[in-house]
Amino acid sequence: MEPREFVSKWGITRDELASLTSKSLPTVNRWFADEAKRDPGAEVLTLLASIDALWTARASLDGLPSHIWAVYTLAMARKRISN
Repeated sequence: MEPREFVSKWGITRDELASLTSKSLPTVNRWFADEAKRDPGAEVLTLLASIDALWTARASLDGLPSHIWAVYTLAMARKRISN
């Protein structure tokens, strides 16, 4: 996922993007200043796609009814006790 698209979708700052990608803020700023010439590379694009997928899944999980989470919590507690 392209950095510009990721920032737009999730509303994060460039500083936060730098932190997520383990890149410096000047590097991130170059992606936005001259995106056609400064490719962030496959590793960063893959990382952003993965984070996007995780955050999207998390958002849909947050929408589940509370009784589903209660049963999940109970099941995980039982699992920890039995191990």
